Amino acid sequence: TKYNVLFNGKEAFSIGEGILSEAFEDNFYELIPVEPINLRGESIDETTIVPGFDRAEEKAVKAIQKHSIKIDEVQYNRQIDEAYLLLGKARYFDRRFFPALEAFNFLLETGAKQSNYVEGKVWREKTNIRLRNEELAIENLRPLARALLTKNKFYPIANATLAEAFINLKQMDSATFYIKRAAMEEPKRKNKARYLFITGQLFESLEKKDSADWAYKEILDLKRRAPRKFIVQAKIKQSMTDRSVAFEDRIRDLQKMLNNYENQAFEHVINRALAELYLEKQEDSLALLYYDRSLESPSLDSYTRIANYEDLANFHFEKGAYLTSGGFLDNLLRLFDEGSVAHKKMKRKRDNLGEVISYEETVQLTDSI
Repeated sequence: TKYNVLFNGKEAFSIGEGILSEAFEDNFYELIPVEPINLRGESIDETTIVPGFDRAEEKAVKAIQKHSIKIDEVQYNRQIDEAYLLLGKARYFDRRFFPALEAFNFLLETGAKQSNYVEGKVWREKTNIRLRNEELAIENLRPLARALLTKNKFYPIANATLAEAFINLKQMDSATFYIKRAAMEEPKRKNKARYLFITGQLFESLEKKDSADWAYKEILDLKRRAPRKFIVQAKIKQSMTDRSVAFEDRIRDLQKMLNNYENQAFEHVINRALAELYLEKQEDSLALLYYDRSLESPSLDSYTRIANYEDLANFHFEKGAYLTSGGFLDNLLRLFDEGSVAHKKMKRKRDNLGEVISYEETVQLTDSI
């Protein structure tokens, strides 16, 4: 069961999970998610098109059906616990949350060994969060997270899952407490950097700047052991929030980052940070120069493009250049799906500006005549 059926199932599952993880792109201009896999807009009746999860589920079912040794309600093949875990996880990532919940519940009800029981309970609450049952997830998981020792391998994921539930409920104080606990004990550097960055963002939202700086410094202290994107974003965050450092030194630090060849893939976000600093200092010409450089960057992502257009639209609106502001809003509208909330908000903003632009064009025409 372990070295044949489940081994092949876990290999297929890893491939599918890797594809989902690689396809995910973090939006660092908002609170980044605890779980870096896009399962948004999920539908119970639809599955993902990612290969691997179907095969993983097939192997898990085969293990349960053909390798179960259950005598007098006692399961003598302990690999069956692993099979139910794999089955639930495969269904979870395939966006079939009710069947996943069924698999995890069955595991918990059949007397699984301690480690499988704890892992199954955490994944059941992750599934409940996807089903928008955050209060239930917190009620079930908080006693477990409090009871686990810090050296327990499930301590970080249990606390991170609790933090995700509190974030969804907009209870940022509690979310900060649990994500910090997860960050301090997480052994995997990429997860540790993510949890620390979320900790910094949450402290910022609570206006605790010193605590936020601490979290970003912890990421920088990881150096090359953390993913490069978190190192760059943490340095930018420090430059934007640390008022104890002189403006010229903050600019110099960002310029140094920009000149580092290892940061070429992130030049768009560094140029944007420079633009924001210059705009804050009311050095408008330099700010516009760096916004242009950010928009011209070959590595520009959609989130940075949107943030730049929004800043430029607001900047020109405040300066009274309504035609230019309207142009940037038109560019923004093309970047959103027509049915999305963001598109509706932006269109309303653009429509409100339409009358002002019409008057502006009339004034310009009259003046020219």
